[in-house]
Amino acid sequence: MLQSISTAFLDAESSGFTPALLGKSGSSQEPCYIVEEHGDGLATVMMPWTPASFAGSIKVAPVDELQRVNCSLDEFSRSISLLGVGVADCMRKK
Repeated sequence: MLQSISTAFLDAESSGFTPALLGKSGSSQEPCYIVEEHGDGLATVMMPWTPASFAGSIKVAPVDELQRVNCSLDEFSRSISLLGVGVADCMRKK
């Protein structure tokens, strides 16, 4: 796990941790990290606890309920550790 997290900070594109929001667009969404996609329409996600951005629960969720967030892993995890301050900025980036 530590190797995955370290790799994620150094090279987010090759790691399994991808910033995302879980939930249907237009309703409440929760910040999460996509850990891996299963290839069958499901993905393993980690739901981070605040302020410990790399501790949390694991869920299996439908890929169609995941919205990738276009910001760096560092920006995203920092916003989680700051109790959500900065998530809106991550969501605005295209």
